[in-house]
Amino acid sequence: MVVAAISCGIVDLYRYVIFLIWQNRMIVETGSKTRVG
Repeated sequence: MVVAAISCGIVDLYRYVIFLIWQNRMIVETGSKTRVG
């Protein structure tokens, strides 16, 4: 049970990190487009 909970938490953390990276990439892309345009 503990192992399952830990692995579940790692998956959640992984998804959260991926989401943050994706969000930051979108913001950077939008900002660069705005600056160029």
